[in-house]
Amino acid sequence: MKTLIRDARVLTAGGELRASVGIDGGKIAFISGEIPKDFIPERTIEARGDILSPGFVNSHCHLPMTLLRGVADDLNLQKWLFEEIFPREDKLDGEMAAVGARATIAECLSSGITSVSDMYFFCEDIAKEVLTSGIKANLARGLTGYADGITRKTHKAFAEQEALLRDWHMADGGRIRADIAIHAEYTSSPALWRDAAEFAAEHGIVLQTHISETAHEHAECMDKYGKTPTELFLEAGVFASRVNAAHCVHVSDEDIHILASHGAAVTHCPVSNAKLASGIAPVEKMLKAGLHVALGTDGASSNNAICAFGEMKCAALVAKLRENNPVSLSAETTHALATAGGAYAQGREAECGRIAVGMDADLVLLDARRPCMIPLNSPYSALVYSADNTCVRMTMVRGRVLYENGELLTIDRERLFHDAERIRAYLA
Repeated sequence: MKTLIRDARVLTAGGELRASVGIDGGKIAFISGEIPKDFIPERTIEARGDILSPGFVNSHCHLPMTLLRGVADDLNLQKWLFEEIFPREDKLDGEMAAVGARATIAECLSSGITSVSDMYFFCEDIAKEVLTSGIKANLARGLTGYADGITRKTHKAFAEQEALLRDWHMADGGRIRADIAIHAEYTSSPALWRDAAEFAAEHGIVLQTHISETAHEHAECMDKYGKTPTELFLEAGVFASRVNAAHCVHVSDEDIHILASHGAAVTHCPVSNAKLASGIAPVEKMLKAGLHVALGTDGASSNNAICAFGEMKCAALVAKLRENNPVSLSAETTHALATAGGAYAQGREAECGRIAVGMDADLVLLDARRPCMIPLNSPYSALVYSADNTCVRMTMVRGRVLYENGELLTIDRERLFHDAERIRAYLA
């Protein structure tokens, strides 16, 4: 299908450009002030000078955890996770996880998020929701363990990971990808790290993990092993593949060097880290070291919103606080973390994250006439410091419109509400 987005303020890699964008076969065909005479669109979207941005990438999330939104607020990570979240997750089944994933995907699309990285279980059920919704996703089975005597061949979760790769990796032309995930150093063992690293290298896939989210976690690892989680993962061969490392709040200078020199990406989750008082990741130091940085929301149970705009604003503000410098993490840089940075974290930098000819048409159109956007002096400033989800006119993935003018086009909102309410009552 050919689609024309006419007269937009287009945010390209080179900056803002007033132009029209042509889409053909899910790809960006042209970006130009002049519409080619031989381009005959089946649909024309009048942008009227509204902002056209690359779709946002949420590169760290736990999709079904929307079901636990608001059930355990205002707690530290250890108490929140072990006393409130894990016991409720034990009550979940695949049907419930599917509803939670659907709810989070709906929220992603309404926030202009076109791709998401997920680490959870019930991956088959989640993948089916991703398939029908139209969003892009990198899905990984969160691996924990092993207990004594358990191996890759006998670990139930590893079998589920292998099934995810077999059944879903590169589904729908690569819209769905299978990653692998080490949940964290403190929930697993060196044998699992080595097996997961080998699996990622064997199949050429991204490895997701949590690293040094809290000071307690980091210090406990140092006490136990005499090394940081990053150093331990290096020894286990984890960085032989592309790594998407969430949080990295309490990393050392050597950790940053290891991550940067091995081409890893850090997914910064500032809202979740602030809510759980985990700290502020040293993003400025990471960027100066040449480390790739992306943005993620984490799960809705620790955020509590799945909102690209809230994450961008928080990221920019806490960086300035951490460095005591208002120049830190400019709006334009923050926008790049939420788009190109996320695409890199997912291993998708060749297909999305930028508006350029030949890239997938993963786009978000934002209403410059919303009260919070007036007057529009800088589109980057507006998106990072002023905008919210109400500004999203349209979210498009591979040229297919999935959300427009407040309507979800691939998800039944009323059915979702009733399904989620039923599960909420059960989990309360």
